[in-house]
Amino acid sequence: MLQFIGEIFTIFLACFIIGMLPAAKGRSPFPVLMVIAGCISILPLVFGLIIGAAFFFWLPVLLFKILLFIMCFVIILLLFSLHHPSYGYLPYKKHIHLIVIGVFFFLLGMEFAAFGFSAWFLLLLVPLGVAAMIAGFLLMIKLFISFKYVAFIHFLPLILFLLLAVLKLL
Repeated sequence: MLQFIGEIFTIFLACFIIGMLPAAKGRSPFPVLMVIAGCISILPLVFGLIIGAAFFFWLPVLLFKILLFIMCFVIILLLFSLHHPSYGYLPYKKHIHLIVIGVFFFLLGMEFAAFGFSAWFLLLLVPLGVAAMIAGFLLMIKLFISFKYVAFIHFLPLILFLLLAVLKLL
């Protein structure tokens, strides 16, 4: 039961962080960015859960934990290098970060399946992921309004990805 709660918290935190990314820009965020963020997180999570439950359930969970730990650091470095004060973490011309985040969520779904949880938990994961993304988006907007002149608020998603990386190894 503790593994299930830990995995649900990990998925919630990852979707929460992805929801913060479209809001972390200098200009007002577009609703299209939330739809794109939802597609690059929820769809690979679902496909990873289905494919992991069908084919890769025999792989050890430790392998997925190590891969997700490495992917968290790759995402941190990639987003830090792509950050622009006006465009935030989701620039218009580059799409490599979308692929890396999609692979991260695919591995997260496969790890969820490697624990032996059923694919029926999709009915729980999809609304939870969408709610977490909306909550992350709204919290980031609220933080920008409340702490207008604090410069490190833009890097809060990276700090939370670092926390997620540490939690994956526990």
